[in-house]
Amino acid sequence: MKKLTVLLTLLYLSLFNNTVLAQDLERNVEDRLKSYFRQYKPVRANIGTCKLDSFRVDHNRKKLFVYAGDNFASQPFLPEITETIYQELKQLLPGPVCFYDIQVITNRKEISELSPNIYRKSKKDKSRLFTNIEYKGAPWVINNSRPYNISKGLNGQHVHFGKATANISLMTKKNGDGNGPDYFLLQKINLLNLLFCPTSFRCFKMQARLFTLRVKEIPRSRK
Repeated sequence: MKKLTVLLTLLYLSLFNNTVLAQDLERNVEDRLKSYFRQYKPVRANIGTCKLDSFRVDHNRKKLFVYAGDNFASQPFLPEITETIYQELKQLLPGPVCFYDIQVITNRKEISELSPNIYRKSKKDKSRLFTNIEYKGAPWVINNSRPYNISKGLNGQHVHFGKATANISLMTKKNGDGNGPDYFLLQKINLLNLLFCPTSFRCFKMQARLFTLRVKEIPRSRK
């Protein structure tokens, strides 16, 4: 009976000592984390004074979860900045927590997830990339101040004209009053970043010539 009492007493003292040591360890971790975030000053941004919201130590899984305030999330998290933060925390924290897997979380995300894709060394975040960009619907912008509606033409077609080089030949068609040609035709088009280009286009006659396009004269066939 005495041996059983001694064993229970030793077990109770061991559990009590472990609880006290764990509380002292967590208090030490909390003080060091608060001091780190209070003195943290990033180089590339002015985010004010940061603070520690909370933290959680999982001794069974050997992980430390650190939750920082909103000001800490205002800085650009480049890969080298993220790596520096984790190195400083491992050097600052006491053992055995410094050997745990540390995750700093701010704005509900781990800080390495806040790095732009262009600077990432690891796998890219595909949720930030544009997929299925083809759009078939009504135009997003409409000129409400225009008193008339254009039912035909390029309105609403979302056409983009890029750079192109071409040999232009004029298809002349004389009118009774001797005005210029009605049509022109684009031939031998060398596309350079061109999304769309018509092979023919209707030229409406205007009162004043807006521009002059110099082309080689087409010899007329004599009868």
